[in-house]
Amino acid sequence: MPRLLARQAVDLPCSPTNTRCRLQLKITQEMDGQEEGLGSAHAALAAAYQALGQTEQATAELEKFLAIAESTNNLTAQGEACSNLGVIYNRQGDFTKAVKYFERAYELMRTLISSGEGTRKMVDSARVNLGMARGNS
Repeated sequence: MPRLLARQAVDLPCSPTNTRCRLQLKITQEMDGQEEGLGSAHAALAAAYQALGQTEQATAELEKFLAIAESTNNLTAQGEACSNLGVIYNRQGDFTKAVKYFERAYELMRTLISSGEGTRKMVDSARVNLGMARGNS
C-alpha cells in the first residue's frame, strides 16, 4: 500500500561547542488519512521552529497545518493551529492578527463543546487567550 512520507530537517544546536545536530522529522501514514498525517508533520515542524526561535518558519508551517485541517474539516486541529498562530502574533506584538486567530480558536472550541467533542478546559483556555490579546490591542 502506498505511503506518504513527510520529511524536513532542522538544524539544532547540540552542545556548547557549537556542534550541530540534525533533527529529522518523519511522519508516515497509510493511504487513509494522508492529509492529517501531513498536517501533523507541519505541526511538529512548527513546534521545532518555535523552540529554535524561528517564528517566520513556524508561522509558515502552522499556516500549512491550518490549511490541511480545514481541508479535512478537523476542527480540533484548526483550533490548535489558530491558537498557536495567535500566540506567535501576540508575542510579536501584532495584536490584530493575534485577536483574529484567537477569536477563531474560541469559536472552534465552542463548536466542539456543543457537539460533545470538546472540553470546558479547551474553551476556557481559548477565552483567556482571546481576552489577553484583546486587552493588548
